[in-house]
Amino acid sequence: MTLTPLLCNMLLTNDKYLDKNEKDKWLTAKLTHYYQLSLEWALQHKRIFIFASLGLFLVSLILYSTLGRTFLPEFNEGSLTLSVVCKPGTSLEESNRLGNLVETELLSIPEIVSTSRRTG
Repeated sequence: MTLTPLLCNMLLTNDKYLDKNEKDKWLTAKLTHYYQLSLEWALQHKRIFIFASLGLFLVSLILYSTLGRTFLPEFNEGSLTLSVVCKPGTSLEESNRLGNLVETELLSIPEIVSTSRRTG
């Protein structure tokens, strides 16, 4: 994001990128001045920044421990999927008979309202 414009300016123009005589814009000069002042203050008060950083780190660890562990919430759709698998080579009639048997047993449970099946 910043490297490409810099290289384009350096390679595609005849201007020097870092020219000592070039005047900074007013906003850039003010921001640079205030950044220098804040950096000097921060370096003179190292303990404040170290303890503040450690405090924020501990707060972030506490907040991280309260976050959920999954991206999506658990789905409570009220349905259950069963996979009934037969031995390879079982005929379609036998697979259909076993499917009917499983459906009958499942529908004998009062909480189960309906079933659907795929055989083959």
